[in-house]
Amino acid sequence: MGGLLSLAFSSRIELPPQNPHPRAPMGTLGARWRGWMELMHTHRKFVRTVGSQFIYRFGLAFAIPLFPLYYVRVLNASDQAIGFIATVNGGVLLVAYFLWARVTKKRGVRFALLVTTLTIAFYPLVLAFTREIPFVIVLAGVAGIFAAGIDLVLFDMVVASYPQERAATFVGVQQTTVYIATFIAPLVATTLATNIGIPAALIVAGLIRLAGFGMFVLFGRA
Repeated sequence: MGGLLSLAFSSRIELPPQNPHPRAPMGTLGARWRGWMELMHTHRKFVRTVGSQFIYRFGLAFAIPLFPLYYVRVLNASDQAIGFIATVNGGVLLVAYFLWARVTKKRGVRFALLVTTLTIAFYPLVLAFTREIPFVIVLAGVAGIFAAGIDLVLFDMVVASYPQERAATFVGVQQTTVYIATFIAPLVATTLATNIGIPAALIVAGLIRLAGFGMFVLFGRA
């Protein structure tokens, strides 16, 4: 139903006339690969932006399967408590989108980027040492506040990093990296948790996020 609604709204979008990019000959696989590499080399800002986001999104996806496992196996949380944690996180996330839209306009994308990504990086680190359900609920609410800002600023960063006349190509590359991180990271996380334990795997998730944050500090100045 959501997809159908999206189709109904997107069909009403009016785009300005665009000059299609001339199609390059297919050539061999090696020639096409060299063409892609030359394109990425020409737009290093995009490569740095997507590379930073890939690391951070890998850390985000890394913790996704660990949270419910931590609630059940480490905290022994009840079904009601787990449902309440999810409700608080989702409810706060919904409201916080409007908050970060205003903050981004007043303080800029870079300010919102660093504040949100640093805070969310510490979320699995703090959770790994938490054993009280009420405090976990509070953490979920705080995480919801800052997670909303991440969704907004990461999108703005990507849009600003590529030439608009090649938007379809660069968005395709960026989305591919997102799906790769989303697919691989949970598999690695659960395998690692089996060997070193769920709390330790959560710490690894936080460290990966901190690595992504460090790349944002180095490459996100523009």
